[in-house]
Amino acid sequence: MAGADDTGGGRRYGGRSTEERRAERRARLLDAALDVVGTRGWAEATMTEICRVAGLTERYFYESFRTREALYGALLDDLDRELRAAAFDAIAAGALEPVARVEVATRAIVGLYVGDPRRGRAALVEGIGVRELEEQRRRTVAGLFGLLAERWTLFFPDSPISADERRRRATAIGGATIALITGRIEGTLAIDDAALVAAIVGTTVAIATAPDDG
Repeated sequence: MAGADDTGGGRRYGGRSTEERRAERRARLLDAALDVVGTRGWAEATMTEICRVAGLTERYFYESFRTREALYGALLDDLDRELRAAAFDAIAAGALEPVARVEVATRAIVGLYVGDPRRGRAALVEGIGVRELEEQRRRTVAGLFGLLAERWTLFFPDSPISADERRRRATAIGGATIALITGRIEGTLAIDDAALVAAIVGTTVAIATAPDDG
């Protein structure tokens, strides 16, 4: 009789294959990591605590991850994918004017990271001082800035600036957006969600449409 710990790929238990059960356990660990890191911080996100919240033994932790840093890295990857989808899928529904496109994308990002502060804290705040995580976060952020530069004309179709200038401006927009959202999440910036969206949109449009002195 097949049991919950079966390793045979073709065997099923409770109507699910071994791979499906592994994927479910991995998802539970990621959800638990988001909850612990996003509400109590990286220092509290021990392997033991994450497993407790996930309702799994440590044996199953090692089934998917070598270390808690590896788990957090996978969580950052998931959050990155969510952010990209939120930002770029939000403008795909219809033809909008440039400023309206920026606002729709901004509302989606604020909804994701401020609407669920766990996501914002996990993606932008926690893990600082851990070299492995800081390096991954820098790569992720650089990738997002690069994606914005590549898709610049989705937001500003008539922009005459060069590809290099787009990348510089995308970096400035991304940095300002991260700073504003982080300030809102941490409470260091006295601003509500509507004002936050307005600030990000205003900053983005100002940077994107500034005269090119090059």
